[in-house]
Amino acid sequence: METWMWRWLDAFVRDVRYALRSLAKSRGFALALAVGAVLALAIGANTAIFSVVNTVLLQPLAYPDAERIVSVETFRTNTGRSSPEVSGPDFLDWQQQNSVFELMAYSGGGEDDLTTVVGGRAEFANVRGVSADFFAVFGQPPSAGRFLTRRDADAKGAVSAVVSHHWAETHFGSAEAAVGKPFTIYTQAAEIVGVAPPGFHYPGAVDIWGSSGPTDRENRSEHRYRVIGKLKSGVDLAGARAQMRTIGDRLAQQYPDNRSKTVAVIPLQERLTGDVRVTVWVLMGAVLSVLLIACANIANLLLARSAARTRELALRAALGADRGRVVRQLLSESVVLGGLAALAGLILAYVLVRALVAMSPADLPRVDEVRIDVTVLLFALGLSLVSTLLFGLVPALHASRLDLSDALKQGGSMGTVSGGGGRLRSALVVAEVALSVMLLVAAGLLLRSFQVLHQVDLGFTTERVLVAYTQYPASNEEARHRRIRFYRDLLERVRAVPGVRAASGVAFLPLGREPRPAVEYFVQGRPEGRRGQRPTAEFQAIAPEYFKTMGIPLRRGRDFDETDTRDRPPVAIINESLARAAFPNESPLRKRIRSPRTGPEWMEIVGVVADTRWRDPSQPPPPELFAAAATGVAGSMSILVRTSLDEKSLASTLRTLLQEMDATVPARFETMKELFADRLAYPRFRTQLIGAFAGMAALLAAVGIFSLLAYLVGQRTNELAVRRAVGAQAADVVRLIAAQGLRLVAIGLVLGLVGALAAARLLEGLLYEISPWDVGTYLGVVVVIGIAAMLATLLPAIRAATIDPLIALRHE
Repeated sequence: METWMWRWLDAFVRDVRYALRSLAKSRGFALALAVGAVLALAIGANTAIFSVVNTVLLQPLAYPDAERIVSVETFRTNTGRSSPEVSGPDFLDWQQQNSVFELMAYSGGGEDDLTTVVGGRAEFANVRGVSADFFAVFGQPPSAGRFLTRRDADAKGAVSAVVSHHWAETHFGSAEAAVGKPFTIYTQAAEIVGVAPPGFHYPGAVDIWGSSGPTDRENRSEHRYRVIGKLKSGVDLAGARAQMRTIGDRLAQQYPDNRSKTVAVIPLQERLTGDVRVTVWVLMGAVLSVLLIACANIANLLLARSAARTRELALRAALGADRGRVVRQLLSESVVLGGLAALAGLILAYVLVRALVAMSPADLPRVDEVRIDVTVLLFALGLSLVSTLLFGLVPALHASRLDLSDALKQGGSMGTVSGGGGRLRSALVVAEVALSVMLLVAAGLLLRSFQVLHQVDLGFTTERVLVAYTQYPASNEEARHRRIRFYRDLLERVRAVPGVRAASGVAFLPLGREPRPAVEYFVQGRPEGRRGQRPTAEFQAIAPEYFKTMGIPLRRGRDFDETDTRDRPPVAIINESLARAAFPNESPLRKRIRSPRTGPEWMEIVGVVADTRWRDPSQPPPPELFAAAATGVAGSMSILVRTSLDEKSLASTLRTLLQEMDATVPARFETMKELFADRLAYPRFRTQLIGAFAGMAALLAAVGIFSLLAYLVGQRTNELAVRRAVGAQAADVVRLIAAQGLRLVAIGLVLGLVGALAAARLLEGLLYEISPWDVGTYLGVVVVIGIAAMLATLLPAIRAATIDPLIALRHE
């Protein structure tokens, strides 16, 4: 056994040495560079995308017993959908009545950027109120200090808080130094009792977790919490779902507000990755298609090279080399190429991973964990081995089946292999074209969808609008009065700045990260209906000139003005969607409407404005109810400034104004175009990547067509010379060669279109107002492939037409 191993190893080393000498020859070296570059690019791209798949979808969350951690959610029986937002009373009932959870905890549901004051400096921080068992669910120890306890939630005075590791290091230098430090959250004194483990941010990019108890223990229609739980050991997911569904159904019978809802239990990893799962798998499929095309391309190149080495291989066989020996020699050359390409691909993958992380959406789950680890390295190794077999084994087996008699009769390196070699090379080109067509169709559909989404009419302008997100803390009535005066005076000063066309304030940013609450509304003189079944509208509190600043047309009535304060009868403005829903076939002006959010007083409707897609460009405009911010229904506001200048140039001016008026009010500046771009981050991300892969695939397919025809022209030089000598025109030769290539392209195009039509439904959930079978996209792909095919076939065809018969036949 040992002797056999040494003999096999010695033979392998000799094969590798010969392969290196063979590839080092001028033509072999050029081939090695071409093959290595193509394969390195394919392996690097696959490894980079797989690192995202591995981190985001395959690796368990980095918590002990992560498979037992679930998200407990509200399931709407009337829509068949679950929502992570839960009411306080529902959480308390679930916690008390279940027997399947070891722990159950909640966190505040919205993304809360609150004013914090550390060392006298005011800034924003993402703050969540959490229950005492929140950190215990995840089972990780703190970096420093301790986690929250039940006594913290019940204690009077300063709020006990746990801060993120990054926030602690930024503000205090280290986790240990942060423990015990006082600071202020909004207007509440707080003390840091602990620091979370590095990298812990759930839910979302949280900076501070404060001790909290459910502030709303009665209202089951107000959903403001996110609930997580840890299943008891031995309890499976199906059992937990069954019991929680039973509890939810029981609550639906007890409380009117719960009649259309029950409970859903979803693994936490599924909840975190649900929105991006399809996108990531589509990217993986696209990059694997590129690898298959690359392997087909390389196999074609190696088939051409083996055909040029027919006499050499025949001599080796005649001298006693059996078929296995020839296959092993050719495979060793493929292994050398594959190994070098894999090494280059890994280096490229490191670069591509960093680029992927940089260009990925900021809220891509676990994006900060994406890296090339042992699993990814093993994947790259396996991919290299499989690729080597794919592009190396078929040419090697084919070359080993040559006929010695025929091969030795042919001279030099211009010999040919059997007709089967031509058929195999043609089949590989057809496969390349078909896969390229499928990728181009996918990229085209996503690009068309992105264009439509990008050009959708939002109902407001994003051009030259600067946004200053501010927060003015107010804990009592007197402070709330000061806040109203502060924003009124600030807007007056901003409107006086040169270059400012209009300025206003808004409680919830259009296209912003803040959740805008949907509120029930009532129309005077109509039945109120049952709680939980009343109509709802999105609520917005605005300052005067909001519609002018945002370019929203006023359809009827008037805008708010400076006289619309709490000292005057309250008024409201509604959008066209609400007007159609609440006042069909009649004018809503002078009708009265109210909402729990605006208080018990009826508001007279004084205006109707155009619809806007404020939350998501892909969603239809919701009904909206606007109230005047100066009546006290708004808290802090974001300042919107429409300018004739560059938006960013106003940021320093606004910051100076804020500092002069109140240095404790922090501000964060963005443009409306940046907010809109953030909403399109995922469509842009997948469109860019799949478009790049599709372009790469089309290029490789064109190279494959070109290399095949160039090789065939070289093999048929004598035949073409004879044709020219007996009277064939150059145009005849061009048609002959071009027709051969275009025939293969046509077959691949048909197969690719059939495959694309069959697979297009997988993209349906990613498309906006574009059919998976959009005719324009398919025609565009046909045109692109046609142009690429013409370029790839004409060059070898023209070369064939320029062959001089006398020079070619002189070598015969």
